[in-house]
Amino acid sequence: MKRKPLFNLVLGILVIIVLSACSGQDSDGDDLSDAVAQGVAATLTKQAWNDELESAHQTEEVAEQEEETATPEPIVHVVFPDYLPGSNTFVSDFSSLDYAPEKTTPGDYFQMNRMERPFSAEDMEYFADLDIIRVNLKADSPWFYATFILAGDLRDEGNIHYALEFDLDTDGRGDFLVWAVLPSDSEWTTDGVQVLEDADDDVGGVYPLQMEDPNPDLNGYEKTIFDAGVGDDPDLAWIRRDPEETKQLQIAFKESIVGSDGFLWSAWADDGLMDPALFDYNDQFTLEDAGSPHNENQEYPLKLVYQVDSTCRSWYGMTPIGTEPGLCAGEYADQPGAGNGDGNGDDNDNGNGNGDKLGSCVVDPTGLPVCGPCLPTCPQDQNCIACVLP
Repeated sequence: MKRKPLFNLVLGILVIIVLSACSGQDSDGDDLSDAVAQGVAATLTKQAWNDELESAHQTEEVAEQEEETATPEPIVHVVFPDYLPGSNTFVSDFSSLDYAPEKTTPGDYFQMNRMERPFSAEDMEYFADLDIIRVNLKADSPWFYATFILAGDLRDEGNIHYALEFDLDTDGRGDFLVWAVLPSDSEWTTDGVQVLEDADDDVGGVYPLQMEDPNPDLNGYEKTIFDAGVGDDPDLAWIRRDPEETKQLQIAFKESIVGSDGFLWSAWADDGLMDPALFDYNDQFTLEDAGSPHNENQEYPLKLVYQVDSTCRSWYGMTPIGTEPGLCAGEYADQPGAGNGDGNGDDNDNGNGNGDKLGSCVVDPTGLPVCGPCLPTCPQDQNCIACVLP
C-alpha cells in the first residue's frame, strides 16, 4: 500500500531534476537549484510525517486488539460462605399452586407492588419455581443466609433471577438489591450475582410501593457495586442450589450491605421483565398494560408484567412501629381472643399449641386484605388479629 505514494514521490523529483537540466545554466541557475532542493526537502519531510502518522495508527490498532483479547485478571476470593440452617426472620407468601389448573390466582396486589404472577403472559402457563412460598433469613456474622422455598422443583437451567431487596431507612423504598441468576449446581458461586444500589433514591417514585402513573425518568437500581466478584469486596454475595432440597436455593450476602442499624427486606423471583432499572414495576406500567392474573378482573390475563413473584417485607435488627410501607403481617392465627397478643395456648408455646409465639397484627384500615407487622402486643385502640411472630 505504501509503494504508490513513494513511486509518485520519486517520479516527481525526477521531473523536477529533468526540467532543471533542460533549462540550462543561466543567471538564475543557482536560485533554481536552491528551489528544487527546498521542494525536494519539503516533499520528503511531508512523506516522513505521513509515514509516522500511518505507523502511529497501526500501533494504536494493534494496542486496541491486544486490549480486546487480553485475559482478565482472575478473581481471588478470600472469604467463602458456609451455611447455617434456621431463621432469625422470614417472609411467607401466597402460593398460586392450587389455582394453577384454572390459570388464575387471587393473590396479586399490583397496586401495592405485591406481585403474585408466576404465569406467562396471555396463555397463563404456571411456573412453580417462580412461586415463592417462604424465605428464611439467618444471620451468622459476617454472613446472612436466605433460603428460598418454592412451590416446585427448580428447572435444570434458565435465566430466572432470584433477589433480595433491602429498605434500610424503612421509608418503603428499596435501597439495595441482591440480584442473582439461577445457578447450575449446589456449589456456592458469585457467577451471575450482582449487588445493585439506588444511589439517587428514586425507587418507588413519589409514593413508595404505591402504583403511580408510568414515569420513564425513574431509573430504579442504577448503580452496580458488585458484579460476579468484581467490586471492592469480591466475596460480597453468592448463590447456590440447596444441596438437599430440589425446591430450594440459597443466597449468601455480607452484612456490610445492610449495616448494623436493622432493615426491612423482601424477596423476588423474576423470569419476565428482569430489569432492576424499572423498579418498582408498578411505577412503570398501568394495571391495564400489566394485566391481571385473576380471571375475575377486567384486566385478565397477564400482559406486560408477567412471570414474577414478590413478597411483603419482614424486618431484622429493629422493631417496626407498624406504619412502615410494605410490612408483613406474619402468619395469621385464627385463635379465640385474638387481638390481645396473649394467644390461648399453654405456658410453653404461648400461642396456638404448635410452639409458635403469637403476636398481634393491626388490620389495614382501608379494608384491603392485608395487615401490618406482627407485633408482640396490639396497640391501644386498634383492631387486631393474631399472627405468628417471626
